[in-house]
Amino acid sequence: MSVSQKEIAQYLGVSQALVGMALNSHPRISVATRTRVQNAATELGYDRDLNRAARQMAARRHGLRILNNVIAVCSNPSSAPVHQQPFESDILDGIESVADAQGMDVLMCRLRTERLPRLIEKSEVDGIIMLSSKAEQLNALHPFDIPIVKLGSSHPGIHSVSAEHYKGTVLTTSHLIELGHQNIAFIGHDITLSAKESALIDAASKRFAGYQAAMQKAKLPVKHMDCSLRDSFPEDGARAFKTLWKKSAGKITAVVCYNDTLAMGVIQAAREIGLAVPRDLSVVGFDAVSTRFAFEPFISSLGYDRELMGKRAVEILLECRQGNTVLRGAESGFIREELPVHFVEGVTTAPPRLI
Repeated sequence: MSVSQKEIAQYLGVSQALVGMALNSHPRISVATRTRVQNAATELGYDRDLNRAARQMAARRHGLRILNNVIAVCSNPSSAPVHQQPFESDILDGIESVADAQGMDVLMCRLRTERLPRLIEKSEVDGIIMLSSKAEQLNALHPFDIPIVKLGSSHPGIHSVSAEHYKGTVLTTSHLIELGHQNIAFIGHDITLSAKESALIDAASKRFAGYQAAMQKAKLPVKHMDCSLRDSFPEDGARAFKTLWKKSAGKITAVVCYNDTLAMGVIQAAREIGLAVPRDLSVVGFDAVSTRFAFEPFISSLGYDRELMGKRAVEILLECRQGNTVLRGAESGFIREELPVHFVEGVTTAPPRLI
């Protein structure tokens, strides 16, 4: 039979509250005290999982949360595990490095709207890191009193760590303009959606705005664009480019894409039409992940530190644990971080071909 926290407290001659805080790695308890309590718990045979539900209920009655040292990393359902996905793998490395250092476990979850993971439904995770791009999944998590950090794009009512979306497309578009391109198209996500409909609306709007600003600064017309895509698979980029190419009567010489996967589709479509990249068409992406797909040619893109993105997500959740409470408040009280971006020059851009 497992000993109780009360018995551990009596054994050490300390308060039961101190024992509870030490066993839950409360930041106010020193490392030395935590180690002393945890060693005593192990020696006496304490089972932290025994009667967990009862302890959770008791904590809630007093407006507290039992810390389980578990972070849930939630992503979209996919045939490939997260660590095999090019965009997420670096982020996961960052998440795990900080979580391991803090003695926390990482729970990987494939979110399906019809049913949330049991540990989330029972509020038995200390925080959630969202890789999912589905707004309905974020909305489903709001009723639970669990801190959430969204990665890749900001979203109302939760913390976020993303990239400098606006600056990024200013850089890629300006690069094309400096090469001499004037008929520059843009292919991206639907910017008419609300935050309740899309978890990517912030990123989508800022990336289009960056392209638009660079074009306007150069006094170039914004007339070849498709900001209606709901997905960003290569086939979506290919389909959008073929439509724009036809509408432009073949005048487009360069394309700014929302991300690298759309850019991959544009390049594939260009080849089908008979265009050579970059001789006949220059293409830029965002996220700098084309090499992770073993895709050729190496796409000119925007890079940023995705491992740092994962680290900051865990650090923000740890901040939420201060005082054993969840950060809540006005919209301005939520953390919004944008990591710096840098241009990664590949081999998919060149001056426009002289006809």
